[in-house]
Amino acid sequence: MQHAGCIKISRMKQYLRKLIWATCLSLGLSQADAIAQMLSRPGPHIICYAKDEDAHTQVLPPEVFLRRGQKGLAKSNHRTFEVEYIGFTGADGQRARDAFQHAVDIWESLMISSVPIRIEANWADLPAGTLGEAGPTQINANFTRSVPGTWYPVALTEHILRQNVNGEEADIFMSFNRNQNWYLGTDAKPTQSRFDLVSVVLHEIAHGLGFFSSADVNTATNPPAGYWGTETGAGAVFPYIYDIYIEDIAGRKMVNETNFRNPSPELRVFLTSDDLYIATPGVWLSPEGDLPKLYAPFPFQPGSSISHLDEFEYPAGSINSLMTPQFARAEAIHDPGGATLSILDGLGWRTTTADEQVADLNIFPNPTNGRFAVDLRLRDQVNSYSVTVVNTLGKVIFEREYSGQQYASDYIDLSNMAAGVYFVSVLHGRERNTGKVILVK
Repeated sequence: MQHAGCIKISRMKQYLRKLIWATCLSLGLSQADAIAQMLSRPGPHIICYAKDEDAHTQVLPPEVFLRRGQKGLAKSNHRTFEVEYIGFTGADGQRARDAFQHAVDIWESLMISSVPIRIEANWADLPAGTLGEAGPTQINANFTRSVPGTWYPVALTEHILRQNVNGEEADIFMSFNRNQNWYLGTDAKPTQSRFDLVSVVLHEIAHGLGFFSSADVNTATNPPAGYWGTETGAGAVFPYIYDIYIEDIAGRKMVNETNFRNPSPELRVFLTSDDLYIATPGVWLSPEGDLPKLYAPFPFQPGSSISHLDEFEYPAGSINSLMTPQFARAEAIHDPGGATLSILDGLGWRTTTADEQVADLNIFPNPTNGRFAVDLRLRDQVNSYSVTVVNTLGKVIFEREYSGQQYASDYIDLSNMAAGVYFVSVLHGRERNTGKVILVK
């Protein structure tokens, strides 16, 4: 019997993408413009399986989505997602398409991207017991504004670069089993013995946005060895952006090879410790101050382990249960939850709504060793606004005025400041949008 959960596999492609060149923004500094050479590889995707039980739980969509619905504005004015629907034919196909779009609209109310995120959605015949599969069509590394030596899902690459990098190809591939016993309504009230399609689509979109790890265990070695990373094609191995924030209760980072050789038996023990967390910048904390806990059982579950939140810490019915590895029948979770949203935000996304923010504010690299870039795009053309950086005591350590610009990019240098957390704010009139940057030494 197939284990309930998700399995990550490499997406088969007809070819590997060659090097893509991305042009750096002119930052008005002493350094000249540069051209960043970007590596590209086929992306992983994850197969999700059904859990053989009924949960009878319900989590409604986030308040911001419900408010827009009450105003007749459930679909954002800023089109973050573009979906190509394939195979959604007949009456059930149309209802499935409507449910899929409902999940997209929920994400639409929560995120903004500088480049539309293109999804290829397939309603297809998949093996029995399979709910669906999804993932980024490619991953990219070593492009302008990225953490060096780190793979990003292509949708996030485009958001950071503010430009398309893969032509007409979709950014996220998704396929769902048309033969599954689905609940195709959008009211978060799945009936007994039916799987809620909206919930599963919400889950899979998050994987496509970067909620996945490269961590795995090789059981063919003696003893079994844990490892992480995807090869560049030139001998090097890079982690995913999600990977670099994984740590244990003692704060030991998975990708720090002074902690764990890669690969090694010690890394396998780490990956199956049931005591792993993710510490992206500004991540959600529990009322007790705990980081989001990851699913790290023994034995290792390929594709489910590490790439999901813990199933037992966030059971069905929890606001943070969307990104746990297993979906039960009669389980509706129509809100990504604060943990998932903050993780995506820490990876580089903007997960506040366009209607509620002064500007789309991107800070990179983050964490930084001192010098970082700030990209901002205001909702509307304004006469002037200011960017400030303050420390945790509220002391202003950087301030700059801008006028007549709706888009700006600039470098800020905190190399002479102490390690710690700093807050970057865009202020226009009485409106403020704030981001967090972590300075490490």
